[in-house]
Amino acid sequence: MNYSEAAAIPGPRVLTRAAALGVVAGMRSLAAPAALSRHLVHDPTVPHGVIDDLLSRPAAPRVLGIASAAEHLADKLPLIPARTDPGPLAARIAAGALCGAVIARRAGDSAVTGAVVGGLAAAAATFAAYHLRHALTTDAGVPDIAIALAEDVAAVALGEAALRG
Repeated sequence: MNYSEAAAIPGPRVLTRAAALGVVAGMRSLAAPAALSRHLVHDPTVPHGVIDDLLSRPAAPRVLGIASAAEHLADKLPLIPARTDPGPLAARIAAGALCGAVIARRAGDSAVTGAVVGGLAAAAATFAAYHLRHALTTDAGVPDIAIALAEDVAAVALGEAALRG
């Protein structure tokens, strides 16, 4: 691969998928890699790297699915730090970047561009979801559990929709 091929800008469909998975990671950090793994395990494309290979392994969707479900449950606990705290924020950005890179690279596009798009989308979604949830619970008086469950459903649905056909 020459430099011009490596630096090629991914097409809009690839960037849309990278951004959508970044949004999912911003909502629930493990939901994006879990969705991507479920998709990759059925994709006949040969893996392009260590992370891609790990996500493509048959056990990966189960392991990540369990971890994602645990995150969905933990989100409802008051002792969990805010998603905007440095540690959780970094994890969400990393998950979005990882998913964006894998999606772009598998499409033959720039993994760096996919990672940047996925990471930025995760950062933006983290703050957007945090402020939306706060506004709906504090200002509108909607029970937090209702918003948290709706966010769970939205994260899973968006992850699956981003990877369809």
